[in-house]
Amino acid sequence: MSQAGSIIRNREKISIAVAEASSLLSHIKDMIGAASSCELAGCFRISDACLAHLLYLEAISNYIGKNGRSRGSYIITHDEKPVLPDIISPCLNIDLCMYDTEVEKNIQEVKYRKGKVEINYIRVKEIPLQNLWFEKIWKDYLEDKYIES
Repeated sequence: MSQAGSIIRNREKISIAVAEASSLLSHIKDMIGAASSCELAGCFRISDACLAHLLYLEAISNYIGKNGRSRGSYIITHDEKPVLPDIISPCLNIDLCMYDTEVEKNIQEVKYRKGKVEINYIRVKEIPLQNLWFEKIWKDYLEDKYIES
């Protein structure tokens, strides 16, 4: 997970990590066991961690597979020639997210149902236009313009 899904993400390593995580999740029940109720809680935590591990890697793999590009919190590397602004070092082989593709404009919804990972994309909700700055609310309150509802 650290090599494939941390701040530097490689397309090829992600595929390998997804296969390993899927295999681990399918075999985890055979690898752990509990002799007491206290140990049973630990087994559930291990199973949940394995599932989360798989879901995160599947989401990353899906994003990269739909030509998602590097964002501020991580870099996606690959062997192809990248599209880079002049300010970036040419020794890094990355593409930067420009929010000009559908995968970059949407949010992933990841579900695990009946042993399968489901990934859907939904539209980003617009930030509502409201005039609720603290300073304005406080000024209205001090001027007795504040109305409780």
